[in-house]
Amino acid sequence: VTDIAADFQGLPARSRAMHVWNTTMPSVFLDTFGRPDSSAECPCERDPAPTITQALHLANSSKLIDRIALGASRATKLAKSDLTTEHIVEEIYLAAFSRLPTEKEQEAAIASFASKDATRQTATEDLIWALLNTAEFMLNH
Repeated sequence: VTDIAADFQGLPARSRAMHVWNTTMPSVFLDTFGRPDSSAECPCERDPAPTITQALHLANSSKLIDRIALGASRATKLAKSDLTTEHIVEEIYLAAFSRLPTEKEQEAAIASFASKDATRQTATEDLIWALLNTAEFMLNH
């Protein structure tokens, strides 16, 4: 969703988490989101159920906030583009949920772009962060 790849120690740039072969590679994110426990009887088992720790990680992760705000991020690219606010909102919803926003969601998102002290950049970043912290994203993605 952020369009910024994670870097995993010892792997080529832009490698995905599913390419991590080593369960001892340090990653708070992977540990939080269910990396199998290597000390378990069957180290291939993982619990796919969402947890409060995962929700807190997404809400408070400085790495996630940094990825959203980086110069090469989706938020920055969209904010600097010539797209209308409506199209920016649609692009973010498609990236986060693989669907277009409902009429009510579209109206609320567009209103956030017009709120006091909001810039196109901050509103775009805030919308991405907010969608990453929804139950829909946590439970479906």
